[in-house]
Amino acid sequence: MILLIGEIPVRSGMTDKFLQVAGRVAAASRREEGCLSYRYFKSAEGKEAVIFLEQWEDMAAIERHEKAPHFQRFQEEAAPLMAGEPQIDIYQAERIQR
Repeated sequence: MILLIGEIPVRSGMTDKFLQVAGRVAAASRREEGCLSYRYFKSAEGKEAVIFLEQWEDMAAIERHEKAPHFQRFQEEAAPLMAGEPQIDIYQAERIQR
């Protein structure tokens, strides 16, 4: 499993609009082959940012996702709302059952 954690800084006063855009890409992404989970959250640290937490079967699924029309549209719609470059960390993960 691949775990992607992204933090996208959002321009002042644009967080609600960004969350709408994020909601559209999340809904479409959840239907993609290889998507195990796709969540997004408003930062709880008092800064204007949106956090993405994504789980994918493998890197090939992420590569397909990045080429998907809905993800390309998200990038176009999100760009003017962003206050800087996103920070994205990708991890190879293994589910551990208790």
